[in-house]
Amino acid sequence: MAAGGGAGVVTVWDLEARRLATVLREAHDAPLTALHFFPGEPRLMSAAGDNSVKQWLFDNADGSGRLLRFRAGHAAPPACLRYYGDGTRLLSAGMSMLRAQQPSASAG
Repeated sequence: MAAGGGAGVVTVWDLEARRLATVLREAHDAPLTALHFFPGEPRLMSAAGDNSVKQWLFDNADGSGRLLRFRAGHAAPPACLRYYGDGTRLLSAGMSMLRAQQPSASAG
């Protein structure tokens, strides 16, 4: 389970072990507006008031996450995140627009 904070922090909990799994400090530069875990996968999408959408992958040996992909460009914060079609297209929506895109920008 993931929870977003007002300071752009994402906290991930391991519900089976009943413990804090990891914290993504400075995940965003503004309060979180949406989080979406992919069922059965170690991937999390996050959106925030910094008008960006980020994809995190939790594949490190210690359970921590790393930034996999990101997109920016909404005029207002995205509030809804979903993959659609064959799972390679991202739908992000907010008060400013509805945007469909292939999340191909890499973080590094």
